[in-house]
Amino acid sequence: MILKNELKTNDVKMLSFDIDGTITQWTSVPDFLTSVLAEYNLHYSDEVMAQFFKAVDFFDKHLITSSECTEAMYGFILGDTIELLKQNGISGDDFRRRMFLKEADFTKAEEGIKDSVGILFKNYDLYCYTNWFKNQALKKLDKYGLTEYFKGIYAYDNNYIKFTKVGFLVATYDLGLEVENVIHIGDSKVDIEPANDAGIQTILVDYNGNKEDLYRIATAVVTEFRDIPMMLERKR
Repeated sequence: MILKNELKTNDVKMLSFDIDGTITQWTSVPDFLTSVLAEYNLHYSDEVMAQFFKAVDFFDKHLITSSECTEAMYGFILGDTIELLKQNGISGDDFRRRMFLKEADFTKAEEGIKDSVGILFKNYDLYCYTNWFKNQALKKLDKYGLTEYFKGIYAYDNNYIKFTKVGFLVATYDLGLEVENVIHIGDSKVDIEPANDAGIQTILVDYNGNKEDLYRIATAVVTEFRDIPMMLERKR
């Protein structure tokens, strides 16, 4: 359903997509962590999940303050934050490696998403901009047969984290575009606010109807991915 549409599309040439939560969604983080821990004969707990998300937050903060973005550093932070790993002498980087092998398997995408992306591909240049590692993003696009539609991926490894407008402006400049040529599509505050600050129009994807606090600042709001080509075709 299209809940809001104030887009101006006459000058739009490129669509920028978040991946996690927008193109794909987690099926179950507890099931994901349970599967990885089972490889060590360890059991999942809510405490492990809380510490996992804390590690991701710590890594984001480390990246913002140091610009150091390596898988090894992420692994170190996992090992330093998840007590169960420390208690059992498990390397955080080994845990990270095993997680990365399984991550895409614990995602889902809206039925027919390939058709929706294919429609958009006919009229716009498509890119991804994700707060995650590029290779992990590629695995998710590959799983749903979407890789061929995207011209590039801006990620942890090759751009600034989506924290301020800087990364959006860098990507726009890198592609030889003006901000009015771009629409960014995402599911969270770190998509909508920084893009808005850069002068880029935004589409909020709210699959679960729980992002009402962002409706006011997003240029458009949809509840299904398939709404996006419908809305953009209607506006062209």
